[in-house]
Amino acid sequence: MSTATLASSFELSDVDLQKMNIAAAVDPCLSALTTRLGSGEQATETLPAPSGEQGPFANYDDFKAHGLKQVARSVRVYSGHGLPTKIIVPEDYAARLDEVRTLRLRGSESSICQPPADNSETVSVEDARCRLAQHDLRNRLLPEELLPLLDELPDSSYFSALFLLDEANPEDIWVRQDYNSGFVSAMATLADGRSMLFRSERNEFLRPNLLHEWSHRLQHHCQEESTAFSDALELEWRQYVPNTYALRSYGEHWAVIGEELTNSSAQRFLTLAQKAPLRTIVWLTALGKSLATSRHQCREHSAYVERVHFARQRVAPAARSALSAVDTTADSVAQERVKRLQAFIDKAPSV
Repeated sequence: MSTATLASSFELSDVDLQKMNIAAAVDPCLSALTTRLGSGEQATETLPAPSGEQGPFANYDDFKAHGLKQVARSVRVYSGHGLPTKIIVPEDYAARLDEVRTLRLRGSESSICQPPADNSETVSVEDARCRLAQHDLRNRLLPEELLPLLDELPDSSYFSALFLLDEANPEDIWVRQDYNSGFVSAMATLADGRSMLFRSERNEFLRPNLLHEWSHRLQHHCQEESTAFSDALELEWRQYVPNTYALRSYGEHWAVIGEELTNSSAQRFLTLAQKAPLRTIVWLTALGKSLATSRHQCREHSAYVERVHFARQRVAPAARSALSAVDTTADSVAQERVKRLQAFIDKAPSV
């Protein structure tokens, strides 16, 4: 399969390319986000934590049985912000983030973003900035800063809850044994749709990390596409793999592909489509299904729809060409994979 040939077939005008770009949102000031978030309610949640046993563990099931324990935590739940996803913060961490929020608001250069006047306020703008600079959580993500990111997800309801946690992922103990001894995860998603963010700071990695985890949830909701993706992966992965983490498991490969196809840059999206048309058409068919059924139209709905439409009109023919070029003369398994994928592409709906 020739990448150069595929690349030439994907030439786009600047106007068409711009339609698929995802522009950075104009972030509202912090006070507006804080007002939208609300004050939250007290509750108790059970979360995984390290048991204290360090292993080595025989396998993942052994790790879950002996390396983890479940702990009841007092939490603050934010749910009145207009989105289906609850934002949950352990109360001790929430109290410390309250300090950061107060200092950021007080130290804001814009009077629009300052909190309402309070006769008990004795901290000057300069003092607030100084205290914030010395606060050990000064760069941490506040719960309300998740709202613009959730607004951008194709269907935010795939996350039942997002937890902001001031601790490492307890499952990193297993991943460091099984994959990379220096691995530290930024996020993780449980099977019930709860996702956890670990010591998250405000940076450029938040959006791809969140979309990586959202992609796991998309796979959970799109079983037919998930099955087709396994065929696409087996036929195509030797041509191109976005990064080594994609090789860790089938599910992680799906999520890494999702990161690329939802990247804010349309050019990055095109690069993946050119190099991996089989995986692209399958994954974007799943995205199209999600967009069609979502009850919460996201801020970037039109850009995502443009990408799905592009896949049906431009990537699908490239995928068919790739399938016709697969040498299946001595491999009956590959023959069956090609037939299944051809049938999948033929029946996939247009957007």
